[in-house]
Amino acid sequence: MMRNLLRPLFIGLATVLTLGCSMNNEPKFTWEAQKNGPKGFPVKIINAILLFKGEDRGLPVPTGPSDGKWGDGFANHPEIEYQLPDRLSISFYSYFENQVYTDVFDLPYDKMVKLFQWGVENPFKRLKFQLPQYSRFVVGVAPGGTVAVWIAGPGEQHEVLFAQAEKGETNLSSVFMVPFPSEEEAEAFRLKVLKGDVGEERYNKIQNEGLPYDTWARYRKPYQWVIESFDQVVLTDHFATLIDGTRSNIQFDYSKVNESAIPSYIDFYYGPKLYDVLLDDYETIAAFEELQAIEGLKPEDRLIHIEMMPRFPKKNSTVRLYNAKHSIELKKAIFSD
Repeated sequence: MMRNLLRPLFIGLATVLTLGCSMNNEPKFTWEAQKNGPKGFPVKIINAILLFKGEDRGLPVPTGPSDGKWGDGFANHPEIEYQLPDRLSISFYSYFENQVYTDVFDLPYDKMVKLFQWGVENPFKRLKFQLPQYSRFVVGVAPGGTVAVWIAGPGEQHEVLFAQAEKGETNLSSVFMVPFPSEEEAEAFRLKVLKGDVGEERYNKIQNEGLPYDTWARYRKPYQWVIESFDQVVLTDHFATLIDGTRSNIQFDYSKVNESAIPSYIDFYYGPKLYDVLLDDYETIAAFEELQAIEGLKPEDRLIHIEMMPRFPKKNSTVRLYNAKHSIELKKAIFSD
């Protein structure tokens, strides 16, 4: 099992040494790879390779634990200048489930080439943020076998894959690279690592309630929402990143109704001061879903208002969500000072 899990990693490492060997005419770009996983649901990438088009080698995605805000990549692999990948080969481990997932997914190669090429051919428009210069792949994994891939650049990130991996053989000696003498010792080690990461309280909560496997698919659902201020205070230059990992520097007026995934981060100007607020993804989606579930509303009454109340010091500012029937204050929203 260990040999099977590590084989793609060896292929990826060999790639770094042999990039100049390609004889095809595919366009080449400068790009890198990052990993990602959801906060509070520990996962570990065992191996992952972004396979070059038509080849059995590619650029490795960083391995190891992946725990953070969904869509936020970290642990860069050094960038390369080479053709883009057309497949992702991946194996990862979900701690709560004690389950390995493994699969190979096709990526939308032609679409990605067009997006990468635009940034190369239009440097002046790119500098004005009319469209992005993509330069990074972010590979995210989550419990239940969820796999997502985004392409990203300065201020930009867009999903190119959302898929479900198949269950694979789970061998904890291979996962943790430790030769456990028995299954009991392997399980004790898994629980120690998991509880040390999430804490006893959260561990018990998940054991009692189960894992919300559909969470990351729900992140992709669009809602109608608008950002506004309390008591008609004037806010300007709204910017938002979305809970599904999407963000864009192309200016959009969020003071007007839009239909998209819900926000995960918002910033705006109140007078000359910049305010920014980090929302808790799990609290925010629960609030949106609670408001959306209210029955008997007309379509116009379902609009979700995100009301900002800027204060000084900034950390005392608040966020409230409401529609025509109900209101919810976000207790976990954090304004930076």
